[in-house]
Amino acid sequence: MPNRADWVPTKCAGCGSEQLKRAELSMHGKLGFLGPAYRFDVYICKECGYSELFFQGAKWIM
Repeated sequence: MPNRADWVPTKCAGCGSEQLKRAELSMHGKLGFLGPAYRFDVYICKECGYSELFFQGAKWIM
């Protein structure tokens, strides 16, 4: 299984800038496709605003 350093972006996929900030996003859903709770790491480019989501885990999986 790859470790976290293997998939953390170092450059923006949109503009190539190295100015990225990290945030954590949670999505909650009661019914249907989303399930109870998902967590993502979000990397947002400070130059152009491009963002990428990386799955961390789900409450029902862990």
